[in-house]
Amino acid sequence: MVLLRPPAGRLDPGRVRGLFDLAGAVTGILMMVLISAFVLTSMSPLRFSKWLTLLIFAMGSVLAVDGILSLRTGIDRTWHRRRDGRSARLMGGAKIAGAVYALLMVVIGVTL
Repeated sequence: MVLLRPPAGRLDPGRVRGLFDLAGAVTGILMMVLISAFVLTSMSPLRFSKWLTLLIFAMGSVLAVDGILSLRTGIDRTWHRRRDGRSARLMGGAKIAGAVYALLMVVIGVTL
């Protein structure tokens, strides 16, 4: 029966991967726009640091989720290279360490 089959098919980890790549690309573009706005306009350093804190939070969140998924599944794809097994779990641990560092920077930025 056609009705018993899911309409979108199986959820492939490659589909979720595209969302992480998109989030990283958007964050990078926004970072360039923010730095350009700070240099070319009269944006105050305090306002720049608050916006920078928001972008670092977004980057840290993406790294944390990507690292947790790498640890749980044993599959990692970073810089167009796929890793399996132990190397993927090591890369996931490194991503979680980077996320912790980014979130610590967010705490410092919020206290400004």
